[in-house]
Order: sequence, then structure tokens, then C-alpha cells
Amino acid sequence: MEQPFLGYIPSAADEDALWHFKLFNTFQVFCVLAGCAAVLYFAIRIIDIVCDLWFRDSIPVESFGADKGYWAVVTGCTDGIGKELALQLGDKGYNLVLLSRTQSKLDGVRNQLLAKNVKVDSYAVDFSCTTKEQWDHIEQMVKSKDIGILVNNVGVCHPAAVTFVDESPTMCKQMVDVNIVTMMKMTRFVVPQMRQRKNGCILNIGSWTCLKGMPFLSVYAGTKGFVKTFSQSLAYELKSEGITIQHILSFWVASKMSGYKKASVSIPSATRYVSSVLNRIGLMCGTLECFSTVPYAPHSYLAFVCTTMWDARIVPPILYSIANNLYKLAKKKRLRLKNKQELVL
Repeated sequence: MEQPFLGYIPSAADEDALWHFKLFNTFQVFCVLAGCAAVLYFAIRIIDIVCDLWFRDSIPVESFGADKGYWAVVTGCTDGIGKELALQLGDKGYNLVLLSRTQSKLDGVRNQLLAKNVKVDSYAVDFSCTTKEQWDHIEQMVKSKDIGILVNNVGVCHPAAVTFVDESPTMCKQMVDVNIVTMMKMTRFVVPQMRQRKNGCILNIGSWTCLKGMPFLSVYAGTKGFVKTFSQSLAYELKSEGITIQHILSFWVASKMSGYKKASVSIPSATRYVSSVLNRIGLMCGTLECFSTVPYAPHSYLAFVCTTMWDARIVPPILYSIANNLYKLAKKKRLRLKNKQELVL
């Protein structure tokens, strides 16, 4: 009676068939082990994310000098994430140094903090065209206080999707000055005193565009890539000196800069997002990037997909397709505005 295929084992006399059988059997075992290893890896990654989000202890934001007369410095603090960071850090027991462009908005945030009996020192400055005198004033403001936390939040993005060669050199320079130069200067102002105390925290607000790049937002994505690598490099340097540096890998948040006005599960309000940021200092929460965090839970799961399960050969075409559609919409909008202006004239 003929044996079924799965039960077939060649006889020892048929050496060639036996050799092929053993080779095939070894290959099967290897595939099973590789599959188990892959499943185990992804299972560990998911467990790690869940533990970071819900079980592991973060570095308490209060540990950097709250209720001890220490100050928190927040740049770009009159709207969205920056404003909420200033308000919530005030609630945590920090005095605030507020640096932003618009005096009237700065006064509004200042008054909200003063109503909570928080000490405030503010200065209106446009970081895209800061003079030497203004930098000297900011340096004096910062160095005359005990700074526990620095939040480099101020940022500038392209007004709309545009090719690199079509973007104005002035706009490109503004993004470099605001997103990169300001962060480096502010960091240089606070690090010496933090090193002396062996305690301090610097939070650099980044963007998901640094993960895979972003066509038609190339300069903005490039500056945020610098924010990530600068944060990581400096964190290695200063970790042994008691200074915590964290790159906040932010996705979409309902704010003026993002253009999303209505909050949802995937696009949180600034209040909800900032609460996640301050409650998860020191945790990675879904990213493989060292000294980075994705603090808001739905974004953490998205970051997991982007960084561990999204094939690098597939990402560029998908990103280009999305960005190209945004670029075409922006181009049509610019054309409509131009035609409307010509009709008016």
C-alpha cells in the first residue's frame, strides 16, 4: 500500500533521496524557528509599548525643582502645545519664563499664570530675526534664574506643500533659524547651570516628518531631523551628568500650526497631548529612536507600525503619493487666489 506524502521517509539505501529529505526537513525547522523569533520580537515590542504607556514609572516632572523656586523656560508659548506646556508646568509648581513673538498673546498667557500665583518673566521676540541685543537679553534672563526645565517648542513650517526650489530662500532661512538655531542657543544658555547642579530637563518638540522624510515639506522635515539627532547626541553626552534630554516625536495635534481645529482620538487636544508629554518623561512609548518618546497612546501604536512593521521599500512611494496630493491641492489653491486677485485688479 502506497504511503501518504507526509509520512514518506526515504530508505537508508537511497542516499541521494535521504540527503534531500534531511535538507528539506532542516529548512522547515529553520522557517519555523525564524517565524517564532519574529512573532516573539513583535510580541515583546507590543508588551514594551503597553508597559511604557500604562505600567512603567516615568521620571516625575516635579523632580527638576517644582515648588522649590525653580523656573521652566518655554519658547513659542502663546498657542497650542507651547501654551499648554506653560500652563501645566505652572500647575506643577514651576515659575515660568515665556518667550514668544506676539506681545498681546504673551500678555494673555502671563495673566493666566499670574492668576494661579505663578511667577512669570516674559519677553516678546521673533526668533526668525533675533538681533544680538535680543539674544544677550534672553541669555541674561535665563542665567539669572535657576532653570529646572527648558522646552524648545517654537517652530515654523511651510505655509503649504511646496517643492524645495519653489520655496522662498527667506522662508527656508526662517525655518533653519527658528527650528534649529534657536534650540541650540537656548540649550547652550541652560546646560552649564544644569551640569553644575547635576539635574535638569530639556524637552525638544519634534515631528513625525523626521521618521521617513516628507516630500514637498523638505526643509521643515530636514530641520526636524536635526532636532532628533541633536537631542539624541546631546542626551548621550549629558546623561551621566544628571540631565534628562528628550525628543518629543509628535504626530498630529489640534492646534493652529497643524491646521486641525477639532480634537479626536487620533488628533488630541493640546491639553490632552501635553498631559501625556509631562507624564511620560524618560519612556520611549513605541519608538525605536533612543532618547525619544511618542507619549500619546494612539500615536504610540502608529509609531510602532511606522518604525518596525513598515517596509522601507514601500514607504517612499506612499509618502510621495500623499505629499504630492497635498502639493497639488496647495497649488490649485494658490492659483485660485491669484486669479481672484487679478479679477479684483
